[in-house]
Order: sequence, then structure tokens, then C-alpha cells
Amino acid sequence: MTADGSRRHGLTQGLSNYGRPSRAFFLCALAGLFIACSSPEKDNDDPDEGDTSSGGDATTDAPGGSDTTGPLGTGGRLAGSGGSLDGSGGDNANEGSGGQSSGGGDGSGGADTSSGERALGSSDGDGTGCAEGSVVDACGICDGDGSGCDCLEGQLCWDIVFEHNEVRREINLGIFSDQPAATPPIAMVGWDPLIAAKAQEYTSSIDDWSQGHSSQQFRTYQSTHHDGYHGENMAIGGGEYAEPQAFVYNAWCLEEAQGCEPASCGGHYTQVVWRQSVWIGCGRKDDVPFEVEGQTYEGTLTVCQYGPGGNSGGDPY
Repeated sequence: MTADGSRRHGLTQGLSNYGRPSRAFFLCALAGLFIACSSPEKDNDDPDEGDTSSGGDATTDAPGGSDTTGPLGTGGRLAGSGGSLDGSGGDNANEGSGGQSSGGGDGSGGADTSSGERALGSSDGDGTGCAEGSVVDACGICDGDGSGCDCLEGQLCWDIVFEHNEVRREINLGIFSDQPAATPPIAMVGWDPLIAAKAQEYTSSIDDWSQGHSSQQFRTYQSTHHDGYHGENMAIGGGEYAEPQAFVYNAWCLEEAQGCEPASCGGHYTQVVWRQSVWIGCGRKDDVPFEVEGQTYEGTLTVCQYGPGGNSGGDPY
């Protein structure tokens, strides 16, 4: 991202293409096929949102009946909510990670971070905490090249990190949806190859969307910067809906962050902006079947895990 906050990639699909349905359907079809599964930690009595074990209930069909068959099908998208901790164990919601200060010092947004250091967030500038003109790489480093976490510009992992950090820096500036600014600001996330490997392990094991989320036990492990519970978000879709801007920025965050206080917003969004969840990794798998209203489609599945895991109670930031 640039110092003025402009996007550096050609991902231009926005919420305006989805329409503005009522709150009851934010996790439903909008302009495509959409299923959601609620996490056990974010209780929700809405039957349309399904549950973690079932993978969610079918909702609305895509306009025109587009077929999502194949890894880049033209039909809609699917997203599961998760990445949360049910309170039985896990990490202190107030702890920092990987040497990052969750409050005070550079983490408070008081001073820009010089090149080669972690982007700890700021309430001014572009919101990243980096010096003017700097770019945050996929490792969460000011003016890095991604080599430190084996995630280079042009790779899918770079784009996934970029979309997470777009949300987080806009939260710092108080310009994301109608959400309040983070005080102190939240750090930018960085890619962790060990988390990515674990997420890919689970992703590769999924033969059908109905399998749902991995277990808390599976997500409790040692990654590069964190030993313990890791959160998880899932999405599946074809074509443009398999792009990171569509499922991270739009579906997981923009749609779930409207008309709610931070602590009561959707589980995807709160995990993405969770203050302590500053390390992420994701896996992908093509041609994964999912069912909507009795019709079976195939899409590209994405599973992202987060360390430390969020959604452990209270405000995300």
C-alpha cells in the first residue's frame, strides 16, 4: 500500500456491486451464492447462519443461475465465519505477540516506524505506522520485500495480507465503514509460513464445504511467533469471489462491520481486526464442492488461520 493509502493492485470489485440488503442477510446471498457457518464462540440464533459442524445452511441462489463449476467458476461466493476462541483455554486477550506492543510506544501511533521495522500502526499518515512513502510488505515490515517471510509481491499470500492490512489501517484512521477508530492503533499483520503450512494441511483435507472448521485442538500449535490457540476464517467461491479483496475486505469485513458495535459484529471481521492477531497464514484448494438449495457447485476454498487466535471475548481492539 502507498503512503496515501491508495491500492497498488487491480482488485476493484466493491460492495456497490453486491447491493445493500437488510442486516439479516449480510451473511447471505447479496449478489451470489453465499453460505455462512457461525463460530461456537460468537453465539447467534439466526438459523440462516448455520453452525460450525454443518458448514452452514443454504441461502439464496445467484442471479441468472450462474454455474460455479471449476476452480474459477463464474458464480458467487461462500464464506464461513470463525477464527474464534470458545473460552476453554487459549490466550490472554490482552497479550501482545511477536514482540509487538499492543499499547503505548510505537504501538500507540505516536511515531512513524523506520524502514525495516514492524508496522505497528498509527492514527495519522496512512495508518500503518510506517514513514511517509513507505510500503508495508507481506511480513508486516516497513519497506520490506517479503523475503523475510517467503511471501513476495505478486503472490497470492501478498494480496491476502494486503487486504487484511487495508482493513486494519482504515480502522486506525477511523474510516472503515462506521466502525470506531482503534485507540491505540493496531499493528499491521504479517505472513507466517508455519501458520500457512498448518492452514494448508487442513485445507487439503477438506473434500466438501460441509466439513466446516478445524478443531480447536488442531489449531493449538507452535507457529513462528506464537505457541497456543490460532483462530480461523474460511471462504469458498469462484471467479472474482475467490479474489482476496472479495472475501477478505468485502465479505469478511465490510459486510459484517455495518450497523454494529465492534464486539457484536460478525466473527470474520472481528478476527481480522483482533488487536493481538498479528500473524496469519492461509491455504487454498480448488474444485471443492458446496451445496446451495440442493444445487452442488465447485469453488476455490481458502482457509486462513491467525496467531494468536482472536474472538476470545470483549472488543476486538
